[in-house]
Amino acid sequence: MKEASGDVLFALECRVIELAGEWPPDGPARVPTDWWTRSPVVAAAYGRKRMDEGGYAEARAALSTAVRGFGRLGETGPMRAAIAWLACLDLRLGETGEAAVGLRFLSEEIWDGEEAAGGRADSAFALGFGGYAIGWNTRQRLLHLEEAVYAFVDEDRPERASSAVFAWKRLAGAAAPEAAGFDARAAAMQRRLAQKALWNEAYGWHAEAFGRGRIRPEAPLGAYERLTARAAALRAKLLEGGEPGDVREAEALAEELASRFPGAVEHRMERLLLTAAARARRGDRGGAEAELLEAEALFELGLPPEYRPAIELAAVAVRAGGGASDAPASEPVEETGPAPVRIRCFGGLRIERQGALVPEPKWKRKKAEELFIFLLLRPGHAAPKEQVLDALFPDAEPSKASNQLYVAIYEVNRALKESCGWEDGAALRDGVVALPEHRVEEVDVEKYTTLVRVADQLHPTQADVSEELYESAAELYGSLLPKLPYVEWLARLRDELEWKQERILERLAAGARERNETEREERFLRMRAELAPLQEPAVQELLRLYARTGRTAEAKRLFEAFERRLLAEDGERPSPETKRLADGL
Repeated sequence: MKEASGDVLFALECRVIELAGEWPPDGPARVPTDWWTRSPVVAAAYGRKRMDEGGYAEARAALSTAVRGFGRLGETGPMRAAIAWLACLDLRLGETGEAAVGLRFLSEEIWDGEEAAGGRADSAFALGFGGYAIGWNTRQRLLHLEEAVYAFVDEDRPERASSAVFAWKRLAGAAAPEAAGFDARAAAMQRRLAQKALWNEAYGWHAEAFGRGRIRPEAPLGAYERLTARAAALRAKLLEGGEPGDVREAEALAEELASRFPGAVEHRMERLLLTAAARARRGDRGGAEAELLEAEALFELGLPPEYRPAIELAAVAVRAGGGASDAPASEPVEETGPAPVRIRCFGGLRIERQGALVPEPKWKRKKAEELFIFLLLRPGHAAPKEQVLDALFPDAEPSKASNQLYVAIYEVNRALKESCGWEDGAALRDGVVALPEHRVEEVDVEKYTTLVRVADQLHPTQADVSEELYESAAELYGSLLPKLPYVEWLARLRDELEWKQERILERLAAGARERNETEREERFLRMRAELAPLQEPAVQELLRLYARTGRTAEAKRLFEAFERRLLAEDGERPSPETKRLADGL
């Protein structure tokens, strides 16, 4: 079996090398982690693939393994390439300091013939994409992105060349004064790409991109760049006036930005700017200004300087009224019928109106309940039809899935009319499935994530205010809709929220420990241990507190209870470190 596995790995490695280090289109969706250590070539290609898909944790692990593997083998060129993509990943996640370490290393290297083979294009792209993190100006970044375009073309890597073209155009468009004099260089790149397109039609779009002002959202880009281009185009449209339906589309796209590449700060910025434009279009100037304030705070964390003009342009439009017009889609919704409701999802579904409980909807179909919850947990309580179909009916044929969706919408409306008295329930318009936003005053999950997001931004500079917000969020938290049957999208959201809560409790306990507030520290540590009853780090922190305060009997009881639970659930015993802490050592 091992020999067969080795043959498969060798064949995959050969295929990756044949494709200049890129993952084969017909390659496996997942590979065993031990393959990474056995083949840094596979690790590097797989890491870039997972980064392109939004699997950032796995991408980081694979790329880090590739760097170490290439380093041991003395393969300096491929090692630089892996470092370059690690830097790009750090930049995407807003970890500018980490990225700067790799970028400085790349900027100090001397390219010398064969020694740089396999790393020149990737390094040039990383330095052009993220050079701002090490103090580079626009001209330096444009020159390196230009080098990346040529190098990716020479290596025949059209997808990476596409990313470099997109980054070059975007940077040049955002910094027109600094990019002055680059027209001739753009024309030269266009000629080179047109020449390449004669041999490989995949480069046809690359050449066309230099012949127009703004890159179209429908261009053949990677998923990350395509979403970025769609957001920028729709934001510009809204700020210029827009059309009926643009606000709904903006709200749906904002959700897609959040869910498709979670953790990407650039998409978080795009989402804030897009939502600000949508709110301004609706006439909600206060809401739009709040989004812009958050965008300003996010910008200071280390986003590319080309976002500064975008923020300023959005601010000017908001102050001028945001392009609001008399279009029916932008008029405030007339408040008729019953008052809006507040909905709690933590701990189980609970609907309240003006302090009184509303009867829980009676669902005749499970998919109707799932659709209601799915929309409820999306910003603006709306999502593109395709996203709904993928989440709720992943295995159904397209025509059958659409029919099932219409049935689910009908059942949602029937149940909500009986329960909440809504005459206007879920609806499918302009390719977007939505609940009537004015009927829902508050959803606890949305409030929770907002509190955490603002607290995260304030934590580095205003720890006291940040802790107050964290504590408010921690009190809201509970098991997310525990009675709802398992569905993949909901399981992912549960895991994400549980991770947020663990991080919040860890920060609250650390703050209390710094101020010698033992009772508060213990409360937060207990909450963390209850949230993750089988995780040793949570128990270890509580044991450390008992050791500091001389509570040996409580430490022993806690350890024994944890040991019994771990044996019963996993058939394992606590680590020696946990035992040492329980003994007060």
